[in-house]
Amino acid sequence: MDIIDVKGIGPKTVLTLNKIGIYTVDDLVNYYPYRYDYYSIGKLENISNYSLVKAKVVLNANISYIRKNFTKLNFSVECENKIIKVVIFNRHFLKNNLTVGKDIFIAGAYDEIKNSIVASNILFKLPDNMIVPRYHLKSGVTNSLLCKSIKDALPDYNGKEIIPEEYLDKYNLI
Repeated sequence: MDIIDVKGIGPKTVLTLNKIGIYTVDDLVNYYPYRYDYYSIGKLENISNYSLVKAKVVLNANISYIRKNFTKLNFSVECENKIIKVVIFNRHFLKNNLTVGKDIFIAGAYDEIKNSIVASNILFKLPDNMIVPRYHLKSGVTNSLLCKSIKDALPDYNGKEIIPEEYLDKYNLI
């Protein structure tokens, strides 16, 4: 089955997926991620690279250019009734989205002494699933595009079972 036949995938999406070698629904479904990010919602003192805290932007973002191809984005948020400085590197493209009053989710490391977070990721909405696959990408192909395309293709996918019947029975696999 060709990927153009999948509901939600049009001609532009087909061309984008072709860049990474996806031409059929089978190619799409079998394009595996190289890792998964497991997110959870936590408290400020327990924040980590995969534990998110909810915050509200209270000061617009500023970009500092440290050297060629290395930027620093600074802004302040209100989180758990504290005003906290946030720094994230090489994410200057987020500046226009970090407006005062915007709710965001931050992952990173909190320094209580400096009252700051060195963020590893900033999300503007929680993922539908807290387990997010990460794919190898090329220009024009986004992680969300791949996730959405695979989700749209799965209901009509009739792939063959590759696990032998004896293992399916022995381990009660679906």
